[in-house]
Amino acid sequence: MKSNNFVLGQHHVDVARNLIKINGQINRLPPKAIALLCVLAENQGEVYSIEDIMKIVWEDRIVSSNSLQSCISQLRKALNDDAQTQRVIKTHSKKGYSLEIPVTHFDSSSSKASYLRLNTFWRILFVTLIVVIAYWFHPLSEKNKQHIEVSPITSSDDWESGASYGPGGNFIIFQRYIDNCYSNIWLKEVSSHKEKQLTYNKGVYGKPSWSNDGNHITFTERNACKPSQVDEEYCWSVNTLSVLDAITSPQKPVRRLECQSNPAWLAKWLPTGDISYLTEKDGSTMIQLYSPKTQKVITLFEVLSSYTYSYDFSVANSTFALLSLNEKNDHVFRVLSLTGEVISKALIKLPLNFPRDRALKIKYHPSGEYVTVSSDSRIYRLDVDGELSKIDIGGRLNLTDFSFHPNGQLLIATEIVADTDIVLLPKTLFRKNIEISSLDGYKLARSNLSEDMPKFQPLGERIAYTSNRSGIRQLWLFNKENVQLSQGEYGLQSKTIAWSPTGTMIAGISENKVQIWQLDGHYQKIETKLHVESVMQWYSVNELLVTAIIDGHSTLHKLNIKTKAMKNLGIKNILWANYGDNGQLFYLKRNGKFWRNAVKPVEMPKLNNQFEQPFAVYNSGELYGINNDRQLWVYSIADDTFGVLSTLPENVRYLSDFNGSDFLITQMKQLKKDLLLIKHNEQ
Repeated sequence: MKSNNFVLGQHHVDVARNLIKINGQINRLPPKAIALLCVLAENQGEVYSIEDIMKIVWEDRIVSSNSLQSCISQLRKALNDDAQTQRVIKTHSKKGYSLEIPVTHFDSSSSKASYLRLNTFWRILFVTLIVVIAYWFHPLSEKNKQHIEVSPITSSDDWESGASYGPGGNFIIFQRYIDNCYSNIWLKEVSSHKEKQLTYNKGVYGKPSWSNDGNHITFTERNACKPSQVDEEYCWSVNTLSVLDAITSPQKPVRRLECQSNPAWLAKWLPTGDISYLTEKDGSTMIQLYSPKTQKVITLFEVLSSYTYSYDFSVANSTFALLSLNEKNDHVFRVLSLTGEVISKALIKLPLNFPRDRALKIKYHPSGEYVTVSSDSRIYRLDVDGELSKIDIGGRLNLTDFSFHPNGQLLIATEIVADTDIVLLPKTLFRKNIEISSLDGYKLARSNLSEDMPKFQPLGERIAYTSNRSGIRQLWLFNKENVQLSQGEYGLQSKTIAWSPTGTMIAGISENKVQIWQLDGHYQKIETKLHVESVMQWYSVNELLVTAIIDGHSTLHKLNIKTKAMKNLGIKNILWANYGDNGQLFYLKRNGKFWRNAVKPVEMPKLNNQFEQPFAVYNSGELYGINNDRQLWVYSIADDTFGVLSTLPENVRYLSDFNGSDFLITQMKQLKKDLLLIKHNEQ
C-alpha cells in the first residue's frame, strides 16, 4: 500500500495503527486483516485470487484458508458489510475477492520521504511550537465548533423513508416499502426501538403528517402504482388514520376526500382541524383545505403565474411557508397567514451553479423562527429575504427528506444508497433462445455506486455514461478503462446524455446550462433564454432535441447549437423523445401514453405503459424497451407489430441504447433506503 491512510466511503483506514474509523467509532483489527485490505485497495475493483492474497499477506507461510476467511469476516464487520450484500468486499466463487468501494489515498510516498528527511531537532521544535499554539488558541478556535454524530434508526432489507417525529418526540412515523412503489406506514417508539405497522393494507401512500395531539395522522394515496394496473386513470384521495387504534392492530385508512383525478400531495393536519394539501388542476397548483366536519373543500392559495411544489405549516406561529417556480424558473419563497394572505415574498438566492431545476423541500424549524430547504444531501437555513446559509450535516452523501425533532436539535433523514450496473447483451443471445437468468457475465464499468444511461459512440468504440462513483453524478467514458470527463461542483443535473452524430462530442446538462464536452475533457456552455432540463437527442450536426421547464411542465424543444435559438414543439409533460430516420418524432408522455408526430399526434396504443423506466430506443425503423414484466420487447413501426425478445432478470431497470448488434441495459444491483439520526454536539 502506497499510503498509511486512505478512505473507503465513510471509513478512514489508519494502516500504521491497524484502525478503521467511522463517525468517531474505532475498530481495531489484526495486522493481517489490515494488510489484506491494503492488497485489495491497491487495485480497487479487480479480483485478487486466493493464492495471490495468501502469498502477499502471509508471505509464503503455510496457513489454512480459514485464516483468510476470518480476516474477510473481520473486515466486513468493521466496514458495515456482510456476506449477503457484499457491498464493500465481494466474493468471486472459486476465484478470489475484490474491493467494490472507491478508494481515496493520502500521504503519498514522496511527501512521507521528504518529511522523514527533516532533521530530528527541527521536527521536535516544530511539533513543540504546534502544541504551544494549539494550547493557547484552542479555547478560541474550538469554542463554537460542533461535532456531528450520525447513527442509524433503521437498517433492514426494506426501504424506509418519509419519517417525522410526533409532537412529543417519543414516536416516529415512517413509510416502509414493499417494492419501489407500495408501502405501509409504521410507528417506532424512540426509547424502546419497538416498531408497529399501522396500515392494514399496502398502498401508494404519500408522506404522513401528525395531528397536533399526536393521536392521528393524515396522508394522500394514489389508486395504483402505474396506470396499467387499473382500468381508469390515476386518482388521489386524502386519508386519515387513528394512531391509538392502529397501535392495537393495523387499521384501514379512513378516506376523507374521495379519489379524484387531480393530483394531491403533502397532506398536513392543521390546528383548526382542517387538512391542507397541494393539488394541481388545469396546469395550476394550489393549496386546498378540507374540513372533516363540513366535508367541504376550499382553495386557500393559488397563483396562476407560479407552480407551487412544496410547502410546510408552523404550529408555533400559524403560518405557511411555500416554494414555487415562476415564469423564469426562479424559486420563490412565500409566507402565508392561516387565512391565505401573503405576509412576505422573496426570490431564493441559490448558490452559484446550483441546479435551478432541482426541487427543494421546505421545512419549518420547530421553533417557527426560520425555515430550512434541502436538496441532494444539502440543507440550508432560508431567511425571509431569500438568503441561504448552509447547515452542517457532517459531509454525508445521499441524504434526503430531512425532518426535525421537536427540540430542534436533532434531524432525521433518509439515506439512499443506489448501486446500478451497465450490462451489454449481444442480440445473438435472443436468436438462440437462451434463457438469461443472470447478467453478471455481461457487465461493464462495474462499481458499488450508480452507473446510468450508457450510450454507444457513433463511429467509435467508446461508451459514455453517467455515474456518481466519484461522489456526485458526472460524465464518464468507457473503453477498456473508465475516464471521468466532467468536473462540475454539482455534477450532471440529468442522467440523459447524447453523442454528436460524428461521435466526437457529448451533450448534457450541468451548471444550469447545456454543456458540450470534447473527448479530452474540454467543454463549452450553451447560453439559452429558457432553462433546459434534459437532452433527449443530438439528431443533426447543429440541433439538439431537449426539454425545458415552462409553467412547471417539461416541454419539448429544438435547440440550435450555433444560433442558441429554441423552437417550442408544443408538447408538454414529456419523459422521452427521439426523431426517427425519416424525421418522424416519437415521444412518451408522463401519463404513460406513447405518440408519434408533433403537428398531428397519433397515439401508439401498443406501446402505452410498456416502460418500467421512461426510456425507449429507436433503431432502423424499430422501437425497443423494457416493461414492468422485465420483458425486452421490439416494435416494428411499419408493420405495427409488437414482440418480446426475452424476459430478463427481475432487477433489470431500463434499456438505453442499441447499435444493431448489442443492447446497453441498466441493472439495479442494490437499492437501500434507511433512516438516519443527525445530532450536533458542542465540543
